Amino acid sequence: MRISSQNSNRISLELARTSRAINRSLDRLSSGKALSSSADLSYATRLTSQLRGLTQGVRNINDSLSMTEMAESVLGSQLELLQRMREIGVQAGNGTLTTSERENLNDELQSLLAEFQRLTDSTEYNGFKLIDGTFGTKAINLNGDRESVFDLSFDSAQASTTFTKIVGTGAFSAPITLEGGGESGIFVSADFNNDGNLDYASADGAEWTFKIHLGHGDGTFTQVQTLTNTYDDAASINVGDFNNDGILDLVTSESAASISIHLGQGDGTFQSMPKITGVSPVFGRYVIEDFNNDDNQDLSFADGSGNIVMMLGNGDGTLQNPTTFYSGGLLPTSPQAGDINGDGILDIYYGVFSTTAPRFALGNGDGTFQTPQTIGPNLGSPLDVRLLDIDNDGDLDSLALSSSVSQVSIYLNDGSGNFSVGTTITGLGTFSSINHADFNRDGNIDLFIGLSSSTRAYLYFGNGDGTFQERLTVNLQGNGNSWGATFGDFNNDNVVDFISSGDSPALFISRTTNQNALTDVNVLTQDNTATLLEVVDNAIQKITEQRSSVASLHNRLEIASSANLLMSENIEEALSKAQDTDIATETAELVRNQILKQAQIAVLAQANIQMQTVLGLLNTLPIY
Repeated sequence: MRISSQNSNRISLELARTSRAINRSLDRLSSGKALSSSADLSYATRLTSQLRGLTQGVRNINDSLSMTEMAESVLGSQLELLQRMREIGVQAGNGTLTTSERENLNDELQSLLAEFQRLTDSTEYNGFKLIDGTFGTKAINLNGDRESVFDLSFDSAQASTTFTKIVGTGAFSAPITLEGGGESGIFVSADFNNDGNLDYASADGAEWTFKIHLGHGDGTFTQVQTLTNTYDDAASINVGDFNNDGILDLVTSESAASISIHLGQGDGTFQSMPKITGVSPVFGRYVIEDFNNDDNQDLSFADGSGNIVMMLGNGDGTLQNPTTFYSGGLLPTSPQAGDINGDGILDIYYGVFSTTAPRFALGNGDGTFQTPQTIGPNLGSPLDVRLLDIDNDGDLDSLALSSSVSQVSIYLNDGSGNFSVGTTITGLGTFSSINHADFNRDGNIDLFIGLSSSTRAYLYFGNGDGTFQERLTVNLQGNGNSWGATFGDFNNDNVVDFISSGDSPALFISRTTNQNALTDVNVLTQDNTATLLEVVDNAIQKITEQRSSVASLHNRLEIASSANLLMSENIEEALSKAQDTDIATETAELVRNQILKQAQIAVLAQANIQMQTVLGLLNTLPIY
């Protein structure tokens, strides 16, 4: 007889399996971890690394947020300083301030400027200067991933780079073709319709007309009127206010010995007054000033008969009969007006064609003048002359462009009408006119020498002491010439542009760059307040943009921090699911297995009893 143990063995195996399950549940319940394999452990390890990287990334972001908050706070303080500086600039525009009051305002202005720079220099976080331009770019790791890097940088808030102004470089844009021109093609620019934008008027000798073009402030223009000449060639044009209405008028001349005044209507159009005949201005030069101190603008010019003519204004758009105060037999050119001897009375300065030297006549204050005096030695036909304060001493100096020796001779005024030899600009070749402006906005007069038989001009930057830098050549690229050019800010960038004259006129826009303007941060004179306001407005715009940029960085970092926290929560949940014990489920499993074990033990015991009973019976049998 054979006794089988198969059932007993199977029960024992199930009992062992149940015991292992119970032990596993006890391990999980005691450790709180549900990991049961190397794969589970690897998965949990990866999630743990990612979670810890995100957590450290949040700390990195919080450090960066502290930096941006500090920078934004300081930039806000600097904006407050700039607003106060602007208030001082506006206050300094009041012409009734005394010198002492201006000095007090300037002292406060300089203190505000010093505090602005101190804030820039002292803003520091963890040893890093934030806004002095040395911070550079710092890489911020956001979550431990090599590709999740945020570049943190701050622009410089140094006073030298914040207080700037736009200046001309001496270079100009490609020509922008304009309407107008013709044989004479003399241009004049002014704001004819009081909209704050420069307009221009041109004398078109080919069509015998004068054309009015209104500017849009962006270098473009629209023609609004044509003034027709019924006599002869349209020779020259200039601007003044002859009826004292605060609106600019035009004065024009024709080759057939006549001039006309056209009264401005305030909208860029003009109403023509009756022509004044019997006078013949030459070289297109008018002097429009109040020579007899009656608050009416007068008109003076050189005529074709060798005279300088004076026509006193009546203040209603009409002029008195012409008188002459110089009749030397030689042709006077390019008369200029200014206070040469510092007595507060306007004098006349002019060249004399085909003679030795330019001349000036001191004014008497009533529209008459004293005997003319010469300035300097033989200059060889001074065709074009100017009165300008070349050396910034407050006195008007003499500039004479001489056609026979191709040079500009400068004589410096001592303030009383005595002139001494100054700089000579040579090697000009063919030329015909002296123009001037402050192209690079350094407060010094620059010279623009127009050439009549060439499509180029020469630009000389002034040094402010009566001397000039090396000349720059301005190429007109075949668009007109620079003889009758007009100058002004035609695109509202505060830098001087010019319009060439002749048959194919064109607008040339100055190339610009930003330049340090700390020297303009003062209110010692009323004239400087406009530049100060421009510089401070530029600084306000720059710091505002910088503060906005920092705020943008701050917002991006906050978003990155929120994203990290959200990802951390999701990963923590996934990690919890992967490695944490589900107490309820595991406890139920433990109880189930414990009950199962008890049942298995009972069954196994019963199986063993049965086997023992059989063995006992077998033992009672006799042995043969």
